[in-house]
Parts: sequence; structure tokens; C-alpha cells
Amino acid sequence: MFKSACSELKLTPEKCEEFLKMEVEYFNWPIEVPENKLQDGEYVGLLNKLWAAEKESNDAHKEWKKLSTKAARSWMDKQIQSIKACNSSTFKKLGMIQEEITCFKDDYGIYP
Repeated sequence: MFKSACSELKLTPEKCEEFLKMEVEYFNWPIEVPENKLQDGEYVGLLNKLWAAEKESNDAHKEWKKLSTKAARSWMDKQIQSIKACNSSTFKKLGMIQEEITCFKDDYGIYP
């Protein structure tokens, strides 16, 4: 099989051996992810986290706005407190993620 591959490629067996050694060295070389690629991945992760938190906060705020409607008057105190707490905690979580992104940008010199 080796000889047929060499003849197909019109190479001497010695040249084929040399190419094989080069390929083995190339594919055994340790792969290192460049630092900027790691930063890109981390930044994308933070943005996904931000967007999820924004959606969660917006959904909680919509529920909170319903508290001022006539329908909310029939709700139990426990349900009302739960909605208020959810609105407050999701808003705080969103603020913390925004601060985390700001710190990341400062650390890596990412400015608009």
C-alpha cells in the first residue's frame, strides 16, 4: 500500500517517508489557543449571560407592572411579595453582570 501511494503521488519511498514524518510532527504539535481567542470566548460568554439576564429582568418587570392592575387586587400577599422579590433580584443580577462586563473591558482594553 505504501509503495502504491508513493507511485500514485510520483514520489520516491524516501520522500514519502520524509512527508510522513513531517505530518506526524505537525499533528503531534501541542495546540495552544491564542490569548485573544480565549478573551473572545470569555467575552461572548459574558454577553450571552447579559442577554439572558436582561430577558429575565424584563420578564420580571412585566410581572411587576401587572401589580398595578385590577386583576392583581385578587392576588395573595405571598404571590405579590414573590413578584416584587423576583423583580428586585433580577434587576440586581443584571447590574452585577453589567459591572462584570465593564471590568472585563477595562482589564483587556476593550473600548467602543
